[in-house]
Amino acid sequence: DNACVVLLVTRHHQTPGHMIFVAWLFAAAHIDDEPKFFLKGHFDALSETDSQALATHYVDLVVKYGSELRKQVRENERWINIMHRVERHKGIRCLGQIGSVEAALLYIMLREHRPIHTIEIGALCGTSTRWILAALHANGRGKLTTYDLHSYTPEFISAAVPALAQNWTFVQGNAISKLAESTARFDADLLFIDAVHTNAFAQIYTHHLLRKAAAHISKPLPMFVHDIFSPFMMPPLKPCQQNMTFGTLEAELACIRRVVNTQTHGTGMIYSEKQPAGEGIELMSWLARTGRSNGLVTFSMYAAPHLARAVAQALNRPAGGGANNPSIFFQLVPNSWSLRAGHTVE
Repeated sequence: DNACVVLLVTRHHQTPGHMIFVAWLFAAAHIDDEPKFFLKGHFDALSETDSQALATHYVDLVVKYGSELRKQVRENERWINIMHRVERHKGIRCLGQIGSVEAALLYIMLREHRPIHTIEIGALCGTSTRWILAALHANGRGKLTTYDLHSYTPEFISAAVPALAQNWTFVQGNAISKLAESTARFDADLLFIDAVHTNAFAQIYTHHLLRKAAAHISKPLPMFVHDIFSPFMMPPLKPCQQNMTFGTLEAELACIRRVVNTQTHGTGMIYSEKQPAGEGIELMSWLARTGRSNGLVTFSMYAAPHLARAVAQALNRPAGGGANNPSIFFQLVPNSWSLRAGHTVE
């Protein structure tokens, strides 16, 4: 609609004053269309100092999409019931599903960025797949390609949300080898990863896939990577795990801090509930070494408790409900956005 307004003005008004107005109108329309998921600036999601600004930003986004999110929560409850029936019928266990808060924020990121092609690496039973497809349906455009080593996902999607699958492709196999070794350009404009949570795997996908993506993309690539801030993935902290809710958070944190304070080896390898675990050590290190990210944020109640609580409350999540949301959201910066080219990373 904004483009039509600009076209009409330019056809009927050619004076310098009118052309200035047209330029301003086009710029305003461009600003309105610009994705607003990532907060511009230099913010540390793990810092209490920055948590208020981040909380205000993301709570506003939750409010913006409130009616859609309430609908999706109801759809997800229906999904869970169907998923359990398929589990029992097929003898499959659906473990490691994404958390309710991070699922809602994933939906918002997709709605804001409106990607043409989304790639999902790791789906298992398809909970994240359903959220992604729902957002693409709301966008009225976009396709999803899902990669997984197992063949489970299509059975769950066809049983629960077949109407959403018309723009969906499932590929069974090793996503990294298929995408990194292909001579084709990396063409996705949003990337989701929830697969093997080891540093060795992160070393493979950062070197082979993210490096290729950064070389091919022309603008920042929105990304979601799961199980980064999950302290109980560190074996010494596993005994501290309770229900992973805000109700048990303080007891879990007290236990973690006791473990940290009683370390006798002096290595300092486990030092805080806020440190990354699993593949997060290598991924976060690679992002820091290469400077290839901006806008990084997490809604983990262990790493960013103030932000996590504010967003969970905005989403009306029950205090006793599951609150483990260990993913990170960030934008992968293209190689072309180097400082030598005159760009700055915000």
